[in-house]
Amino acid sequence: MIDSHIHLASTKYSNDLDQIFFNLKKHNVEYVINIGTDIKTSKLAISQSHKYKYQSYATVGVHPEEINSDVNLNVISTLEKLIKDEVVVAVGEVGLDKTYIKNLPKEKQQLHFTWQKNWLDLQIQLARQNDYPLILHSRETTDEMLKVVNTFQKKIKFVWHCFTENTEVARLVIENGGYLSFTGIVTYKNVDSILDVIKYVPKDRYMIETDGPYLVPEPLRKQGTKLNMPWNVFYVAEKIAKVKGESVENVIKQTINNTCKFFKI
Repeated sequence: MIDSHIHLASTKYSNDLDQIFFNLKKHNVEYVINIGTDIKTSKLAISQSHKYKYQSYATVGVHPEEINSDVNLNVISTLEKLIKDEVVVAVGEVGLDKTYIKNLPKEKQQLHFTWQKNWLDLQIQLARQNDYPLILHSRETTDEMLKVVNTFQKKIKFVWHCFTENTEVARLVIENGGYLSFTGIVTYKNVDSILDVIKYVPKDRYMIETDGPYLVPEPLRKQGTKLNMPWNVFYVAEKIAKVKGESVENVIKQTINNTCKFFKI
């Protein structure tokens, strides 16, 4: 298996990292894609990927929740340097998010969202200029993100990570050359629209992820597990297999192929 999106640079993993990587093979996890969300975590993901070489690859980017000003060109310049590291395979996690700014006054919400769009535009340029795939985050910004995606016209490889939208959004993503990535959310109750997307998505256009430390899948969540581990991606594969009427082995093999192709690993 490959966990195509996990935040091992999170402090929630810092005490367990050696043990996590030691256990990957035992749990049939070939690689993890270690996601950066700002300069600090991007550098840490790179450092961890060097330490645990051939088990981890890194991404670099500034997540919308980390934005508190308009674009800082020094940060963009640092990303341009970081992306050249041999363990870096994508720009991300980047995108748009209205959730964390909804408690601000209206005028400040608009300002923050403008900043987010400016940061996203420059990071898209970074991915395009360096021929790297893009990992997109979208929360309560479906229409705005689709406008961005529609500009790609298959000229940039991208994945809409933690996909929870409907089949119409999935169709537009796929038509524009994108991939979908599914998390433990697919194992939760009342997610029929996501299960419809799973039935719809072509076999060569999806990946599986934990988005750890978040989104622990069932039944682990019900048992009180708080920290999502890379091998829990199995529960995502298992649910997809059930929905698609395939074997878990086929889903795992397909998603390994898709992830390796997407990230060129």
